[in-house]
Amino acid sequence: MIAPNSNIRDVSDADGELRWRPHTDPLLRAATEHHAALHGSSSAVLVQDGNGEIVAANPAAVALLGLSWRQLVGLTSLDPRWQAVTEDGMPLPGDRHPALVALTTGRPVTGFLMGVIIPPEARTVWLDIDAQPLPMLEPGAVSRPAPVCGVMVRFTDISGSPRGRRACDNLVQAYRLLADNASDIVLRSESFPTSRDAGSAGSSAVTGAVRVHVAVAET
Repeated sequence: MIAPNSNIRDVSDADGELRWRPHTDPLLRAATEHHAALHGSSSAVLVQDGNGEIVAANPAAVALLGLSWRQLVGLTSLDPRWQAVTEDGMPLPGDRHPALVALTTGRPVTGFLMGVIIPPEARTVWLDIDAQPLPMLEPGAVSRPAPVCGVMVRFTDISGSPRGRRACDNLVQAYRLLADNASDIVLRSESFPTSRDAGSAGSSAVTGAVRVHVAVAET
């Protein structure tokens, strides 16, 4: 479980929904506001600085990731407490997270599907992620690329979509192969509702993520 950083206090951005860590580089804030004004933003947004640390998050991101703002701020993609997988069901190391790829290459990453295990239910939610590098705003710097000062990460939960369901199936299959090749592993999976879609007759069908239980069998 990710514990909150006791040195961080909750500060709301008076100009919008993003909550910023105190003393965040004003150049990064300006670059974020400039990008948001040009391109808009989806419901869930994180901002990471040049070191990869999360310095801002909006309420939608907090709710979707199942962590408080204080728990999120200060984390990086390399933090071992993140448990992420690709849409093929394979573990995704931190240096391949979209935010860090965008930050290190200076190129945007769009439409990347990543599964993230959400506390406290330990369910895997599938996120469609766009990571946009944020260049510093340097007046007059037109002859050379501006250095990247951070990255804006926008994501949506698509667990109930066809692509999300295929990723769920791939993850269960990956765990099943693990269990089949290890005699002391017991596997149990179950669906976990994240939303309800109204049916034609007024009924509702559950769509959502998958929760996989892996245990060592008693001998």
